[in-house]
Amino acid sequence: TAITDGTKIQILEQLCSVFFGSFVFYKGGLRIRADKPDANIKLLVNQTNAGDFTYEHATLKSFINKVVVTYVDPNSFYIEKTVTAENQQGIDKYGEKAAQVFGFGITSETQALRYANWVLQSEIENSLTVSYQGGWDHYRLIPGDIVQFEDSNERGTRLAGRATVSGSNVALDGDCVAVVGDAFSITEDDGTVHETTIASVTDASNIVLNAAPSGTVVNNSTFTIADQSIGKQLFRVVKVDETSDGVFNTTLQLYNADKYNLITAVTRS
Repeated sequence: TAITDGTKIQILEQLCSVFFGSFVFYKGGLRIRADKPDANIKLLVNQTNAGDFTYEHATLKSFINKVVVTYVDPNSFYIEKTVTAENQQGIDKYGEKAAQVFGFGITSETQALRYANWVLQSEIENSLTVSYQGGWDHYRLIPGDIVQFEDSNERGTRLAGRATVSGSNVALDGDCVAVVGDAFSITEDDGTVHETTIASVTDASNIVLNAAPSGTVVNNSTFTIADQSIGKQLFRVVKVDETSDGVFNTTLQLYNADKYNLITAVTRS
C-alpha cells in the first residue's frame, strides 16, 4: 500500500507519530528519533560551556487534560472508533481542555489508549524548556539526545564547572558543594560522559572519585555533581542550530524517564 495523501514532510510526520518519534536532517542524512527511555547522556551542560539560559514553564492551566484518539478497528471492517484518556485531577481543578487526535496507523484500542496517555503525560512531565547558547562541544548534538544540565545560578548552589583529573583525584575550578556519595560526571576527550560517585572530599575544590575515568580527560573538562536528594537534571534536545562559527542556539525539554511507566496508567471514559 502506498501512502500518497500529503506532502513528503507530512507523510514523514505521520509515520513518526506511530512511535512517538520525530525526524531531523543531520549531516546530509535523515535521522529518526523516538520518544522513549534513553540512558545515554550525550553531553554535560553548565555555565562553563553554555550561557544566557532562558526558562519557559508551561502553566497547569494551559495543560491538555483530555485526549480523544480516533483509530480504525480491523475487527469491525475498519470503521473509525474513539478512545478517551483524561487527567481527572486537572479537569476538576481547571476545567476541561481537550484535544482530538487521529491516530495514524493505530488499529487497536490498547494502542490508541497508549497514544492518548502519552499526550497527557508529556504535557505534565515535559513542561519545562530551557534555551541557551552553547559552544563547540554542542556540534555533536542532534534533537532527541539526552544531556545532563546544571544551572548553578538558578539553583543557588555551585554543583558544576570545569575540572582537572589525575587518576581518581579531581581538582575543581572553584569551591563546590560536594558530598560523599553524590554522583559525579565528567566529559572525556572523545565526548563520552564518565559517571561515578564521590569517595571523599579533600576540601571544597578537591575530591576523590570511587572510579577513575577509563578514557582520557583533558584539563578543564566540564563536570557536574548530582545531589543525592535531587538527582541528575536530565533534558532532551529539542533544537540545536549553529548560528555562527562555534555558537549553537539550543533548546532543551525536561526529560523524566518515569513518564514511560505512567503511560500505561490510563483513565478511560
